[in-house]
Amino acid sequence: MEVSNLPPVAQSALVLLSFVALFILASWLLGFINKISSENE
Repeated sequence: MEVSNLPPVAQSALVLLSFVALFILASWLLGFINKISSENE
């Protein structure tokens, strides 16, 4: 995937989107782990 031919605004938006996606994934994983650990108690 070539990103170098995109304008700087699109590049920063892409980076921002990936960070947001990572954050959502991490929070979902944390919630999932918390649910499992609370069920085990």
